Amino acid sequence: MKCPYCGLENPDTALKCNCGYVFREYRENVERVSSTATRISEPTESSRFKTLVTLGKTLSILGWVWVVIAIIVGFVIADKDQIIIPILSGVVAAIPGFFIVAQGQLILCFVSIERGIQDIKKEVINLSKETK
Repeated sequence: MKCPYCGLENPDTALKCNCGYVFREYRENVERVSSTATRISEPTESSRFKTLVTLGKTLSILGWVWVVIAIIVGFVIADKDQIIIPILSGVVAAIPGFFIVAQGQLILCFVSIERGIQDIKKEVINLSKETK
């Protein structure tokens, strides 16, 4: 069976393709659609990476909260006599927060790259179908 999403040939007994497309849904759609059917529906992109996007956004928010709290604490514990050391300690305490933000942004970046690759893959498949 050829995957309608990525074009990969799979055994007729396969339940899903390597790209993640579930053939059970495909078979049900084929049964419902007449011989002059229009295009079979594909899985939505937003549902594929929902957990990773949520994780990336959550990490970014938590990282920024860490940074803000660390800097505020540095200002709060600062005296009139000793102002530089507490503020510097607040900035140093904020460094792990920046790493947490970076991890969240990195996850979002990888999701964006994967979505771009999937879009390119679809275009290549469409172009190869047009040239046949």
